Amino acid sequence: MEAWVIRDPEVMLGKPVVAGTRITVEEVLRRLAAGETPKEVLAAHPRLTPEDLCSMRPKPSGQRCTARSLRRWREDCR
Repeated sequence: MEAWVIRDPEVMLGKPVVAGTRITVEEVLRRLAAGETPKEVLAAHPRLTPEDLCSMRPKPSGQRCTARSLRRWREDCR
């Protein structure tokens, strides 16, 4: 499985970011917590995908994105 979220000390001071971007997890979660919908977040950050959002969604330790959770995020992003 491809890593969607990475940490690199050379990128954004080592904050977790979406792989291949400088979009921080913190920024995305802040937007969602402020009430933006997944669709609005994706519009603001065109390089993000529903899979990226799913990988950042708070969940119990060790839980991964499942086909069901990805379907729900994709529906929310339409």
